Amino acid sequence: MDLWNRVRADAGYRSWAHAPRYPFKMASNTAHGSEVEVFVNAPLAQAIDGKPATAWPEGSIIVKDIYSRRSLSHVAAMEKRGGKWFWAEFDAEGEPIYSGEPAICLDCHRPRQKTGDWLYTVELPR
Repeated sequence: MDLWNRVRADAGYRSWAHAPRYPFKMASNTAHGSEVEVFVNAPLAQAIDGKPATAWPEGSIIVKDIYSRRSLSHVAAMEKRGGKWFWAEFDAEGEPIYSGEPAICLDCHRPRQKTGDWLYTVELPR
């Protein structure tokens, strides 16, 4: 899958900045496993500390490593494309589980649509 190849290119997404509230692997009480580690690409990292905004910039990518019982079980990713988010989840080996705009993602993230441009893990600069 194109998104998987791009986030793994060069040094890979684990070389990106951590999301501000997730400076390292942390416990999680969400649908995303018992522990998570969250990474953001350069456009999203710059926007986090930027001017007030109502949406994240085009090209923003956020990747979440999802751990169950201390082992990587899944990788979830979101990419801002054409003004919308593209969603994907992969197993630990990078095989796609689902992608696009799956209801499982949209239903859970919908409460953050207006106030966070769909993201829970980072806040829009106000």
